[in-house]
Amino acid sequence: MVKADAYNHGVNKVAPFTESMVDRFGVATVKEGMWLRKLGITKPISVFNYLSHESKKVIDYSLTPVAYNFDTLRSILSGGIKDFDLKIDSGMNRFGFKSIDEVETLQKLLRSSNVKPRVIHTHFAGEEAISKQIKRFEDLVKPLAHLGLPRCASATNGIKRGYYMDGVRAGLIAYEGGLKATSEIIVVKNVLKGEKIGYDYEYTAKADEKIAVICGGYYDGIMRAYSGACVTVNGSTCPIIGKVSMDTAIIKLNTDAVVGDRVTIWDKDTINDFANSANATVYEVITSIKGRCERKYYHGQTRDKTTC
Repeated sequence: MVKADAYNHGVNKVAPFTESMVDRFGVATVKEGMWLRKLGITKPISVFNYLSHESKKVIDYSLTPVAYNFDTLRSILSGGIKDFDLKIDSGMNRFGFKSIDEVETLQKLLRSSNVKPRVIHTHFAGEEAISKQIKRFEDLVKPLAHLGLPRCASATNGIKRGYYMDGVRAGLIAYEGGLKATSEIIVVKNVLKGEKIGYDYEYTAKADEKIAVICGGYYDGIMRAYSGACVTVNGSTCPIIGKVSMDTAIIKLNTDAVVGDRVTIWDKDTINDFANSANATVYEVITSIKGRCERKYYHGQTRDKTTC
């Protein structure tokens, strides 16, 4: 999967570098698929959030749409599209045909059009739901067994549990450990016990403290919800305090530091704790970095991102 700008890693770098490693690419929208083609990608591209009025663009850019309801299926069959995927809703209640009646109806539509899907797949809601969803998926695809379609049911959570079937949709698992977000200190100052810090005076110093202002605020993806999460300065963890501003955040220093010192917002070792402390998911955290951030790569892999 290289949707959402390759999970915010930069699709213009990730897709060309990984094209020889994958059978096909997956994106959310037709627009993302078109962008891949403009980058020179020649591998097949599946579009998971295909819209029924986009059949011409799908044909023009040789994309593989996913049929997940009767509107999208009919537009594919009537639009002259020969290569498409079929989505079954096994319990997530997002995309896909979800009942035996719907599956039998779509089978009649397929038979009348004499067009066969490339693959049939579903999506797991989470690790705890996998077993139940697999059973539901297997029951729903029985009427389609005569088509001999390959089955694909595993994204990151399924891959980790070893549910591969005939193919996998590697999302976050393909990027784990490849991204690091950094910033730098631009102001260091001392505050006295009882002094208030930041917008709305949300934080009050509990003792005489040393604080630092760092580059990057909510415009850059350091969200206000991240207050209380810890960053790393010179090997020490330092919490974000007060309300994050549009352009900057304030941290409480637990180590000696000076203007210009690097700040690791999160990396492969700290991102889970960072996300948990912010009541967020790793997906939200890695895709929130934006704004004035600069991406740096080495050997085709993301090295870090800096908010200044």
